[in-house]
Amino acid sequence: MIAFISKRIVISLVLILAVMTFSFVLMHMAPGDPTAMYIRPEIAPKVVESIRHQFGLDQSLWQQYVRWIKECSQFEFGTSFTHLRPVRAILTEALRNTLQLTLIAFLFQMVIGILLGIYAAIKEHSWQDQAIQSGLLILYSIPGFWLALLAITLFSLKLGWLPSGQMQAINTSGGWHLWLNRIQHMILPVIILSMPFIAYTARFMRESVLRILKQDYIRTAFSYGLPKRRILGRYVLKNALMPQVTLIGLYLPFLFGGAVVIEHIFAWPGVGRITVNAIFSHDFPLILASNFIATVTVVVGNLISDMLYAVVDPRIRHQSHA
Repeated sequence: MIAFISKRIVISLVLILAVMTFSFVLMHMAPGDPTAMYIRPEIAPKVVESIRHQFGLDQSLWQQYVRWIKECSQFEFGTSFTHLRPVRAILTEALRNTLQLTLIAFLFQMVIGILLGIYAAIKEHSWQDQAIQSGLLILYSIPGFWLALLAITLFSLKLGWLPSGQMQAINTSGGWHLWLNRIQHMILPVIILSMPFIAYTARFMRESVLRILKQDYIRTAFSYGLPKRRILGRYVLKNALMPQVTLIGLYLPFLFGGAVVIEHIFAWPGVGRITVNAIFSHDFPLILASNFIATVTVVVGNLISDMLYAVVDPRIRHQSHA
């Protein structure tokens, strides 16, 4: 088990370094100058050179790369070109909001997806099963940004039930009023973000339950006259949930990536919205730091998935040891 984990950690570190290097080179090959927002016709050339020197853009590409790698290893990502603040401070504030959104969406999609999958499996080939599968297929096929715009138009503009964006109202007082207001602002982003994952979890759970129901020991339990609720809760559900554990590490990176679009549409003050704004303003330090966080999230998520899979399935450990 230790050898298996050590091998996965080394591969993950190499992968992170490779993605960081590729992102750095690609970012500096992109057209546009990040200092263009500070350059005016009345500004002297010496002032422009001073600005470039302050941002470190007058150094060679190799020197900038080495400096950036050192900063990333110390979790210091330099200074933002547009915010003129340390990138670490900016992302720390935004990452808290993104994690709040993604973790709640993750829990929501797991609960709803598992319940729908179990119900569809129990009602196999019935109209309830067909309705659930058709609805899940529609949810999985609709683009998230279009669904978000449709939800804002219907529930915010037409009906006025929910706010259309931001994390909270400006004039909200503290205490319970603040929490209730935040919950209202969170309903639409959480639901829209979790919808495709609900469809995937439900379909995966349905297939797992159906596969276990066809096992010989389940048929034997039914033949002995054990209560159906006991069989489903003690044997079927327990074994059907084990494969879901391995998907936890895979869901988090996709939730993080989906939050980029959702945060931008709902004006949620998270990493996704900041990254989109940084791309339009050519804010290299902020873009690279956001990409670094996304890369680490994906790699760590896959590492967690591999480790959980090795815990759930002992055959993986034996194969790794061999």
